[in-house]
Amino acid sequence: MARKITTRVTGAPLLGSLFTTTNTVKTLATDENLLLDPNGAGLVNVIGYIKTSGPASGLQLEDGDASNKVTISVPDLSSDYTLTLPTTDGDSSQVLQTNGSGTLSWADLGVTISDDTTTNATRYVHFSSATSGNVSTLNASSTKLRFNPSTGSLFSSVVTGGTAASNNLVLRSTSDGTKGQVYLDESTASSSTTSGALRLAGGAGIAGSVYVGGTLSASNITETSSIALKTNVTPIESALDKLTQLVGVTYDRKDGSTKNEAGLIAEEVHKVLPNLVTYRDGKPEGINYTKISAYIIEAIKEIKEEVRNLKGF
Repeated sequence: MARKITTRVTGAPLLGSLFTTTNTVKTLATDENLLLDPNGAGLVNVIGYIKTSGPASGLQLEDGDASNKVTISVPDLSSDYTLTLPTTDGDSSQVLQTNGSGTLSWADLGVTISDDTTTNATRYVHFSSATSGNVSTLNASSTKLRFNPSTGSLFSSVVTGGTAASNNLVLRSTSDGTKGQVYLDESTASSSTTSGALRLAGGAGIAGSVYVGGTLSASNITETSSIALKTNVTPIESALDKLTQLVGVTYDRKDGSTKNEAGLIAEEVHKVLPNLVTYRDGKPEGINYTKISAYIIEAIKEIKEEVRNLKGF
């Protein structure tokens, strides 16, 4: 049976303490508020837990003029759990995180990064369409872009230098571009312009020398030879005498690439026509066979002149 506790004086306060164990304190009228007012700067102290229950329950915190409020409610749960707040108010931009057991702590907003150079497994590069601000979703492409931390291998089906025609794609072996090699680890043989380990849809500009270990096949080989590119132009003399000092030979290459190949020996050509020899570490290595044609032309002229003299012209 509910009992109304009063001093019998309307508006007068209750005297002494009110103790309840299993009793319920509620308003007599339906849907009225129950106000605990310390009448000033005092506090309403509760020893123990504050419990809200029912389908429309929660903790409401009003602003200073009671015009707006924040409601903290609990969703339907399958079991109880406890959240323990941190001991400090944290720093700017920090967020609350849990240790998995309900203990909350402040943490910096972001992702923990560690240097991994040993994991021999596939990792994926994550990206976003955003160019500024914050992102809530990252994407990956498992078949188009992936990385292995242990080997340093980066797989991409297509690599481009940009969207404009003037954009370049630069491959460097090191950050300063002064050391190492850009190495293609592929051994597919080439038998046409559409096969091989490296295929170019267009031309290739090469500033340095090109060394080919196998066969160099081309429909046409052209060397720059304009007078505009030359100085100290001097006619070749005694071409026939120089050519007759050269000895043509056949040989097998030690690396097994060719057998019964015909040519000259660079060390022998060095003694007669050093300007046709290329060197490595100061030692003869290669021969510029195409340049020999200039000596052959002049030698033919000398032979022709000797024949004319023999015929009495």
